[in-house]
Amino acid sequence: MQQQGGMQQQQVSLTDWQRLLMGDAPWVFLLELVVRALVVYLLLLVFMRLMGKRVAGQMSISEMAIILSLGAAVGLPLQAPDKGLLPALAVLAVAVAFQRGLSLWAFKSRKVELLSQGDVSVLLKDGRLLPEGMAAEHLSPEKIFASLRAQGVEHLGQLRRVYLEPSGDLSLIKYKRQRPGLLIIPESDSSHGRYERAEDHYACSNCGHVVVSDHEPLDYCDSCGEPRWTEAVTEAGAGEARSSQKDSTGLARKAG
Repeated sequence: MQQQGGMQQQQVSLTDWQRLLMGDAPWVFLLELVVRALVVYLLLLVFMRLMGKRVAGQMSISEMAIILSLGAAVGLPLQAPDKGLLPALAVLAVAVAFQRGLSLWAFKSRKVELLSQGDVSVLLKDGRLLPEGMAAEHLSPEKIFASLRAQGVEHLGQLRRVYLEPSGDLSLIKYKRQRPGLLIIPESDSSHGRYERAEDHYACSNCGHVVVSDHEPLDYCDSCGEPRWTEAVTEAGAGEARSSQKDSTGLARKAG
């Protein structure tokens, strides 16, 4: 041992395998660690089962906080030989009791539910992203487009509403008949022929707001204030189908 600055420092050696592999614990602690890990694993199974089925699915903010608390509680008993299992058991019991109590309180009070879980946010209406909804949730259009593509959406004209749930999931309500909208497929993969240009329709590249014009707009978007426009798209053949429907309707009226 050396004395330096009034504090004792231990000699460090790269060949001290006991210190490198086990620290201050004896080798027999490995056997004890197996028993500790098994007990803690069983305790976690029991307490997570008591927390309800949602823990195995999408978790809310409060449930995520409880899970992190459980992880912190069981960490020390697993790694430190001088820490017992009873304190971890007490922390697990308190965490589960708090979670169950908060869930019951939120069930009886809408205000408590909104405070602990959050509320649903509207991100899109009628094929157009809402700037106020994106700003409230700190989400960029690119992040929303990525989540929509993961759910099979290719252009915003397919969507009537998009909700951001308290769990973080996106809930989609689609139109039965698609409208012209902003294509959100990457440009490198947008030439698959499924969609075609919607005649006289242009979409804001930022929010998807669609305007009817015979040329590309030069003004700023009325919805988000961005000056970027692109041609709106529609499903291939939809334009011809609408034209033929109009023609047939006109002929029927003349015949009448």
